[in-house]
Amino acid sequence: MLRSRGDYAQTYDQFQWTIPDRYNIGVDICDRPAALRPDAPAIIDIGPDGQAVTHSFDALRRRSNQLARALTRLTSSGDRIGVLLPQSVETALAHIVATKSGRSAPTCPRCAMSSVPTPARIPYTLIASAPPRPRISTPPPPAPTIPRS
Repeated sequence: MLRSRGDYAQTYDQFQWTIPDRYNIGVDICDRPAALRPDAPAIIDIGPDGQAVTHSFDALRRRSNQLARALTRLTSSGDRIGVLLPQSVETALAHIVATKSGRSAPTCPRCAMSSVPTPARIPYTLIASAPPRPRISTPPPPAPTIPRS
């Protein structure tokens, strides 16, 4: 927590990051809240029909642990995991799983996989619902200029 030291300059000058030796954001955003309040809502998913489905932190923790164990068997520590899914509970779960298992390079549906830098020596696993769309090889022509009157 950032504590005020009087004025902005003093606060800025005296600020120091506290960085632990080991940190896992997947554990921090899922497992810790599940330990404190397992039944608390983690995600409220509103479906196309307008119906809300609430997913608790405990349910998210259990599902992410199952998937993280499977991912750990299929990949190696340090492997890159791409997440190419539309916004959904499964997308959040895939990001949590990737980070909990120590493998992460999240992407988004608007990103083409060829835009993700992947050195040849680093394996890449993709979690996707459909093959990514091909990128346009040439950019579209520029928009016409409208003369000022």
